[in-house]
Amino acid sequence: MLDISSLWIGDPIMSTKSGVKGIFEGIGKSGKVRLKTDGKITLVPAKYLVRYEEKAIKTVVQNKTKKYREVDNFGDSIDLHIERLNPTIANSNPIHIIDYQIRKCHAFIRATIQSRKLSVVIIHGKGTGQLKTEVLNMIQDYPEIVGTKEINNGGAQELQLLYY
Repeated sequence: MLDISSLWIGDPIMSTKSGVKGIFEGIGKSGKVRLKTDGKITLVPAKYLVRYEEKAIKTVVQNKTKKYREVDNFGDSIDLHIERLNPTIANSNPIHIIDYQIRKCHAFIRATIQSRKLSVVIIHGKGTGQLKTEVLNMIQDYPEIVGTKEINNGGAQELQLLYY
């Protein structure tokens, strides 16, 4: 049985009884978990729930009037603004959002290194500076990144890479 006290609003969960996947939307008055799928809330007993790992969604996801496609084949830049990255979790807990942004940034850097690109851009925005700080700390973990340059008035980092 899933420990529901460890869940954040927006965490991906699945009912083992019905196979329905959705996101955690809190606990209802009856004590059942609120599972949101396609804009509808279903109450599910905790004993039937498991977490599932978010994979690259290769289908189009409807979000109000906009559609987006979440994929892991990156170009020469990544925009970490959550409205661009994954608008379906834009109203989630800020800790969940920054964790998601960081995971996607790591995936982008790994894909960049695998593709042996020499220069890429990470758009983190200005905001509070928390995501920028996380990005700057993260890039220190990759020896292939030999230089950074702040661009877009401090809202992005251009990375220079070198391979040995």
